[in-house]
Amino acid sequence: KAHWRAPPKPVNATAAATPPVPDAHPIDPASIPPLSFDIADLRVNALSLGKATVRTRPSTAGMRFETLQTQSPQHRLGVTGEWNGMGAAARTRLGLQIDSEDFGALMEGLGFGGQLSSGKGTAKFDATWPGSPREFGARGLAGTLALDVKQVTLLGIEPRACGGLGAAAIAA
Repeated sequence: KAHWRAPPKPVNATAAATPPVPDAHPIDPASIPPLSFDIADLRVNALSLGKATVRTRPSTAGMRFETLQTQSPQHRLGVTGEWNGMGAAARTRLGLQIDSEDFGALMEGLGFGGQLSSGKGTAKFDATWPGSPREFGARGLAGTLALDVKQVTLLGIEPRACGGLGAAAIAA
């Protein structure tokens, strides 16, 4: 079993907008040995992701994420990518695919509740950013997001702001 909890969210927007502080002791991803984990019950915050598999291998410039997959009755996640370089030269590239029977429950379990209700489908996210995987953020982020989600309700949208759509269900 593995249960990971995210650190508490910042209380104010100023703290959230603060860029990450450079690591005084950066890790060289090429020095990390191959990792191989099989987890029977992976949980992130309140979300049960079920069975998980993690496989990495070193590359000449860093680390390659060969397989990071989870599978539960409601959600299936798959991640591939690379982490190359260290310090100011570090760069991360990730590809993420999520297949979910309930995107609302997925978001709620990850701590982003109140955005969606229900929703079944697929999300694909391919991105690169400067820094290590833990330095993910909007600064320097480049990538694409493709959504194919049906029977989802967007919550908290003012009806007049969207030409009468309100908390409309969006179907492709």
